[in-house]
Amino acid sequence: MSGRGGTVVEEIVRAVCVAIFRGEHEVGEKLPPLRTLAKTYDVTLPTMQRVIARMEELGLIQVRQGSGVTVLEPLSNAHPSAIPYWLEALKDDPAEASRFLGDFLELRNEMGLSRLIQIRPMLKAGTEKAVRIEEALEAFSAKASGMSPQEAFEADFALMRELIALKPQVAYSTMLNVLSSILAGLPQLVEMIYVQPERNAAGYLAVLALARDERVTDADLREQVSGVLTAFDLITLSKFRALLEISLESSGA
Repeated sequence: MSGRGGTVVEEIVRAVCVAIFRGEHEVGEKLPPLRTLAKTYDVTLPTMQRVIARMEELGLIQVRQGSGVTVLEPLSNAHPSAIPYWLEALKDDPAEASRFLGDFLELRNEMGLSRLIQIRPMLKAGTEKAVRIEEALEAFSAKASGMSPQEAFEADFALMRELIALKPQVAYSTMLNVLSSILAGLPQLVEMIYVQPERNAAGYLAVLALARDERVTDADLREQVSGVLTAFDLITLSKFRALLEISLESSGA
């Protein structure tokens, strides 16, 4: 097991999750006993128990005393943090992987647009919190060109948390945490999204200006911002699909 990236537990979790998402373990199927799995992956029983506990957290299996470990239906039970494994399972089908990721990005955009409309009155009123956000955006914009994609990713989510704090809401905060966790598990996607941090910063400033413009209706704001986000995501998805296709070609698949 040595020489692989990440911890032993993470690597086994990844392998079994990908197998489930690829249908190699059918829904309702019982996984082999823990001792058998431990021997298969050449690890100790406590290590395999941690693997099973993590997979149960991801919503892919159900553990019942006396009944063993049962594979669950991913569409109905998988936790959002399992998405990186789902995408990995689809890497041999670039078109399907891109469609899957596109659906997720569309959901993210819709959530962001709805939140923007909710906090718009506070942005237009120039409340103390809104002013602090504008200052943070300007600081982000000033430093963006010198940021790495990872630094831009962290700064971006810090800003989104500031925006949510204008009108705290558990659902949005929770979803943001989930999104952050998902992207943290997809470093190549972070690289694609934040390859030009100054563009991300400019987009924020443009959205803020639109949101504070009294002449722009909520419907127009939604339409214009949605168009920008969609165009941006199409570029990201094109890069993502190309990366998978190149990987397939180089592997001779």
